[in-house]
Amino acid sequence: MYYVYVLSCIDKIRDLKKFYIGSSSDLKTRLMQFAKLLGVGDYSIRLTIGTRKKGAEDYDTYGYVRTDEETRSVAMFLNKRMLKKEVSEIDNTIVHELLHVRLNRLLSLVDDILSKHVTDKKAQAVYTIQIEKLEHEIIIALVKALEKNAD
Repeated sequence: MYYVYVLSCIDKIRDLKKFYIGSSSDLKTRLMQFAKLLGVGDYSIRLTIGTRKKGAEDYDTYGYVRTDEETRSVAMFLNKRMLKKEVSEIDNTIVHELLHVRLNRLLSLVDDILSKHVTDKKAQAVYTIQIEKLEHEIIIALVKALEKNAD
């Protein structure tokens, strides 16, 4: 099942390449087009652009998402400082965050499996951290593949 999600995302890279090169200046339009290409276009996506307080744990964060599968809604935050970056870097961040949405159901499935089959709470926590790191590594690899295909 995990491979299906990854392969599905990889299959979209060619389509993303065409869009990536010809991005418009409208951030919300790009976000929704990327969402459709990555298979999460049916989610209601609320985009917030803002800043974090200096010293906050996520001050340097480019962005993050919170997904509610029950309502199929996404709250996406992009750091205002990010908007000063190159368009390609902004697009990479949007794609990165949308891939988190795409893989969210997989993480929920893993959490369910862990809670049912691993009784030790410390072991559950360790496995959860490992799967979240693995998910992040996969997303970074997919975005890098997109960058290479865009050249």
